[in-house]
Amino acid sequence: MAKALARLPGWRGRFSACLIRAAGRSFEWVSHNCALFVADGVLAQTGKDFAEPFRGKYSTELGAALVGGVIASVAFKPKMATHSASDMNRGVELSRKLDGDYPREVAVGLCATGGSGVYDTVSGEKNKYAWRVTALSDYEITGFRELWLDGEKMTLSGDPLDGWVDVIGRYQKGDEDVTPGPAVRLRVMKGTENQTLDSELSAAAGTELGSDDRFAGMAVAILRFEYDREAFQGGEPEAMFVIEGAPVHDPRDEDSNPDDPSTWSRTSDARFNAALITAQAIRGWKRGGEVIVGAEGIVAADIPEDRLEEAADICDEEMDTLDGVEPRYRAGGLIRMEKDSGIRPSLEKLLAAMDGDLAENGGKFTILPGAEKTPDHSFNLQDIGGRCVSFDPYGGATQRYNQCACTFVDPDGEWEAQPLPPYQPTDYYTADKQRRRTLSIGLEFVA
Repeated sequence: MAKALARLPGWRGRFSACLIRAAGRSFEWVSHNCALFVADGVLAQTGKDFAEPFRGKYSTELGAALVGGVIASVAFKPKMATHSASDMNRGVELSRKLDGDYPREVAVGLCATGGSGVYDTVSGEKNKYAWRVTALSDYEITGFRELWLDGEKMTLSGDPLDGWVDVIGRYQKGDEDVTPGPAVRLRVMKGTENQTLDSELSAAAGTELGSDDRFAGMAVAILRFEYDREAFQGGEPEAMFVIEGAPVHDPRDEDSNPDDPSTWSRTSDARFNAALITAQAIRGWKRGGEVIVGAEGIVAADIPEDRLEEAADICDEEMDTLDGVEPRYRAGGLIRMEKDSGIRPSLEKLLAAMDGDLAENGGKFTILPGAEKTPDHSFNLQDIGGRCVSFDPYGGATQRYNQCACTFVDPDGEWEAQPLPPYQPTDYYTADKQRRRTLSIGLEFVA
């Protein structure tokens, strides 16, 4: 149950003054809009400033939508938020898909996904073979890493992006009346615009799938299970796929054009750079000029290349870790185009993955990864008009914390969310009169 905010002594006078100030002001996206008006009222009564994380970080309506997180804007009302049956297989019953309106998703960086079922069929004598087609990403992926079945990493006979491969070891045929061999085979299709329907799947599907039903622009995994009582004693296994996500534009690469996806690298580590992924998510991945996943109305010039290069370099800085030298910030996950909130929830997770922030000024966006910087500006009393200005750099007690709890996705733990040991400085705890104030952080997009 949510804890109610308490009004502080003297709230009536502060709230009245807040309303009087607001009555004499005109609407401004920077300092006086609908959301800030409500936040100012709550602040006057309770001392809690819900708008503190984004005050002064935008100057336009679009900036409010991207940076604010609580300000509604048509810029984040996606035109293409969901799938329809025609996106995958015209006229085909998608028996494994639970909801025809599930959000569009683009895989980025290194991530694991169970995917979404888009087509099932059976073939062979007595339905000997079961075929499962699973959508991994609504945009091209750049690599395949691992297949997991029922929580166990499988050994494959080759790269499923190159063609059909066998699952080696577990799930071997053992019935007396069959030839021994693998009972599970896999093929993965990257999701290019010109990919063709797999010939073996086409033969199994018969007239259900035609040449147009080729999953163009969608990365899919095709699993074929050969029925065998010994191999599948516990039934058909649950699959998980570890993949390398969509390509992104890297302004440090002179051959990369932000408006031409064919020039984006499919092999460089730029694909895992948290700042570059964030920038691409804001600009969006497009098909036929229409945004699949991303913000509407953003063009390449809205994210200045020089600032993006600086952010990308910060993410690439080598850091000493317990596992050796690694880049400072890497990201990976599924960016969803939610029906009501667009990419905003995914954008917040991307920023958390680099302890970063997003600032907007005059319609230009700057990605700010967390890192120490040398101050490059200074000011004095005369610079701010000779007026005395006071501020609390630490915020009120409700915005200060004395311990931190964090979860992350662990590749060594079957890609499940795992807690990190809490950070609990005893001097902070003592200074706060032994009252725990916990900051909870979810690092779902850290790769």
